[in-house]
Amino acid sequence: MGNSNNKAIIIILTVLISFLCFACACFLFIFINNPDKNNAIENVPLPNADINHNKHTPSGALTDNKIEIELNQSPEVQNEAEENFNYSVDKDEETIKKPVGKNLEKEKKQTLEITPFRFAVSGDSSPMTKTAPQTQVFKKILNQIKAAQPDFYISTGDVIHGHTLDKKVMKTQIDGFLDAVSVLNCDFFVAPGDNDLTTAKQKAYYKELVNNNREFHFYFEHNGLYFVVLSSLRVSKEELDHQFLWLEELLKGLKNQKVFIFIHKPVYSYMYPETDKENKELADLIYKYKVDAVFSGHEHLFYKKQIEDTVFIISGCSGSMPYVPAEEGGFYHYLIINVDKSSWTYQVFKSDGKLYSEETVEFN
Repeated sequence: MGNSNNKAIIIILTVLISFLCFACACFLFIFINNPDKNNAIENVPLPNADINHNKHTPSGALTDNKIEIELNQSPEVQNEAEENFNYSVDKDEETIKKPVGKNLEKEKKQTLEITPFRFAVSGDSSPMTKTAPQTQVFKKILNQIKAAQPDFYISTGDVIHGHTLDKKVMKTQIDGFLDAVSVLNCDFFVAPGDNDLTTAKQKAYYKELVNNNREFHFYFEHNGLYFVVLSSLRVSKEELDHQFLWLEELLKGLKNQKVFIFIHKPVYSYMYPETDKENKELADLIYKYKVDAVFSGHEHLFYKKQIEDTVFIISGCSGSMPYVPAEEGGFYHYLIINVDKSSWTYQVFKSDGKLYSEETVEFN
């Protein structure tokens, strides 16, 4: 009798253990493959959305009186936005047809004259793990950027590790980045990377804490030069299409201006050139409106190429591990860009502060 009871207990325990193992395996499968159903990765070059023109500068944005930042409102606040901003909306499709802000209409008619200035660029500084602090090499680079006294700093994305559903860890990651860049005596902007937007909650935190509640794509003007910041990964196909319409209309309005674009995923990849065909529509738009330069990250290296009138630069190694040997551009670095009236010069500095290369490029 005793042996029979023992056998029954063993069978029950075996069944329970098997069930628990199965449940854990299911949970891990769901978490790894899709932490958020609404955040499927779309490896498409361009995100798209709507543009609104806000004449006040949000906190954390540039405060120079000559700068106006163009903000984007989500569909949830579209009705309110129509009263405050000037753009046209297709009521049936709820799609922004074209940005027609007063400033943009003016920009179509006159070319702004550039006043010389300097700004800094780097990208892909995310730590190796969810709980690791910002790297020492990134902090070292930030101190060197500070010494260069740029007007502002732009990251090409992946500023945090991401990949967590823990709200406390999310906030700690973002706070770590914000604390690191606080050493700069200037404002900063980020072209969000895939690590930055891995879950819906992380997107919300990033939008609030890093992007000052701007959408993930926006543009601003500084001393006569236009800066367009885009999103490229961890967004839906619908968002990408929407952003493309926004960008096309924006570039049409800025066709007489000098324009730099910042987008995390490269339009032209150094590591995976076979994927460049995915970006053809974006590339054609860039050539059509003669964008002066496109800055990207994602690939942990430095790389530059010029096609037609546009310079394409990958700057994606200011804290994250290099993807290629140093002789192929796989070294920690940052860019200092000096803008003059008719040209701009980019200087590539290694993390030890030594100048690696520099080149002067004429504006289109």
